[in-house]
Amino acid sequence: MNSTTHCPARRWWLALAGAAGVLLGATLLDRPAYESFVNQRTDARDWGRMFRVTGYVPLWLLIGAALVLVDAGKLRRGLLLVVAAALAGGAAEGLKLAARRERPEVNQGAYSFRSFADRPWSTRNLGLPSSHAAVAFAAATVLTGYFRRATVVWFLFAAGCAATRVLERAHFVSDVAAGALVGIAIGWWLLRWHREGG
Repeated sequence: MNSTTHCPARRWWLALAGAAGVLLGATLLDRPAYESFVNQRTDARDWGRMFRVTGYVPLWLLIGAALVLVDAGKLRRGLLLVVAAALAGGAAEGLKLAARRERPEVNQGAYSFRSFADRPWSTRNLGLPSSHAAVAFAAATVLTGYFRRATVVWFLFAAGCAATRVLERAHFVSDVAAGALVGIAIGWWLLRWHREGG
């Protein structure tokens, strides 16, 4: 085997190591962030609502429809955006059922895990990973694939969405970091699939 054969595998390992580093760093910030942000009602402020809505799948349904209408010859662009947002949100909800870590306010900022016997199919009050962050980062990743010059703008919106969830104590920093990684992975995978003619 030549060195180029190992290159994709090496990239995967680097990506996994980077993701693990992000999650570790975010976990170290969980308690300090919880103690720093008390009653930050971002949903009562216009800027907070603006950022939070980027984690809402129906927003991307509308924007996807707009992309289709603007460029009817590229129907798949709009569809890919919608699929990315919906798939990321669904994946995050499924992972919540597996991880079962509760939101910060359930146990005053300490980690708590719900038993599998307790409401096994309900994600209410489960936080890991954040589905809002997953949706926002999936959409940002797909939009970056189409409109690269606006990358900073797309990810600013996604990061703003994640920040509102932490500021309101609805999620730990590690919840939104995990959601972001889920969203980026799904968005990247869909873009790659689309480019390869899937």
